[in-house]
Amino acid sequence: MNASEIRKRLNLKYSPSIFYNREYAFNSLKHCVKSCYTVILGDCNQFWVVCYADAQRLQKMGYEIAI
Repeated sequence: MNASEIRKRLNLKYSPSIFYNREYAFNSLKHCVKSCYTVILGDCNQFWVVCYADAQRLQKMGYEIAI
């Protein structure tokens, strides 16, 4: 499933950035212009980088923030 499909299926504000490696997901946060993004444990061993508003929506749906 690609980012636009995830956005539509889960009714997110923005499309997530998808990573299959935890380290790459957290390194991508260093390149964000604003520090208002976080990493969520997505489906099928994926890590999603999303804005805080989408992270809150995903948490209510049962997804977890990656540490």
